[in-house]
Amino acid sequence: MSDLPPPFTTLDRPHHLGEVVGGSQFLAFAERADTPQDALSQLAAVKARYPDATHHAWAYRIGPATRFSDDGEPGGTAGAPILRAIHGQDLDHVIVVVVRY
Repeated sequence: MSDLPPPFTTLDRPHHLGEVVGGSQFLAFAERADTPQDALSQLAAVKARYPDATHHAWAYRIGPATRFSDDGEPGGTAGAPILRAIHGQDLDHVIVVVVRY
């Protein structure tokens, strides 16, 4: 029996995307995160870079560990859909933060 961790799909580099929808501007950031602490550090860095944003919704998946936040958006409308998108792309060891203005 092997002690190697199971293989997983993750990001090879950070990705970002900006889009305007209605009257709101959204900036999305996706990066590899190998530990929950790493993910929360990356979240803190995005919040520090965009402190005046209305919301910083986010989700991460690192193995069996998942966590998300709507950050003031209506319950279930931001963090959970981000986590579903992460699962839908079968990504692991990743955090996605969506900044809204």
